[in-house]
Amino acid sequence: MPLKVWNGSSWTEVGYIKVWDGASWVGATNAYAWDGSAWKKYFPSVKVTDVSCINLTKAGVGGTASATYRLASSGQASRQQGAGLVSISGQWLVGSGTTSDYEVQGTWAAGGGSISGPTGWVNLGTTRDWSLTVTNNFQVRDLSIEIRIAATSLVIATATIEFEVDSAP
Repeated sequence: MPLKVWNGSSWTEVGYIKVWDGASWVGATNAYAWDGSAWKKYFPSVKVTDVSCINLTKAGVGGTASATYRLASSGQASRQQGAGLVSISGQWLVGSGTTSDYEVQGTWAAGGGSISGPTGWVNLGTTRDWSLTVTNNFQVRDLSIEIRIAATSLVIATATIEFEVDSAP
């Protein structure tokens, strides 16, 4: 159930909530209300932040190298670090929920290398990977990620993923 607030003329769905943690205002990842018999979630529990995906394993050697960013159907986000993917703690579906309730869109910035991954809005009930591959070269390229609630199309999380791949001989 989404959180809605009155904006003076209509009820509008909220895309983010900030709470005071004692030192600063921080984004809330979820919120619950007691309905008389159970706690009901009324705010999504999705979080992604700006991260880097880096593969420098072929630097000075040459050949083909790639870096990958993953949003898994399990609710876990991962990124390339060296030769393998590592989980990003506390990112993607950080609370309870159903991954298929969300959609993602990845938009690549202009640049070199070979890119892969889904285009347009796709459901997160399936694992989604975006990759940058280069051969005998060095590339840095950004990917903008947006996650929205599938039922309402409300974007609730965004991040920029910086890819850095080096396979220059």
